[in-house]
Amino acid sequence: MSEQTSLFRLKLYRVEGHLSTYLVNAYNADDAISMAYMNELEETYGNVDYFGYHAKQVDTTKEGIVCDEID
Repeated sequence: MSEQTSLFRLKLYRVEGHLSTYLVNAYNADDAISMAYMNELEETYGNVDYFGYHAKQVDTTKEGIVCDEID
């Protein structure tokens, strides 16, 4: 039986990559780094290494985040 995902377990992470800083909803810091890394792999056609990424959980009770809708 597969485990159901829960939106309540997701946390917001700020991931600093090689190209940009990302806001990522993930279950843990490793997942957040993996998502940012995969995005940068697509942007650079595979010319980026996995090392050098840093993820920090955003405290949403103290720091507000406003995002515009992206098409």
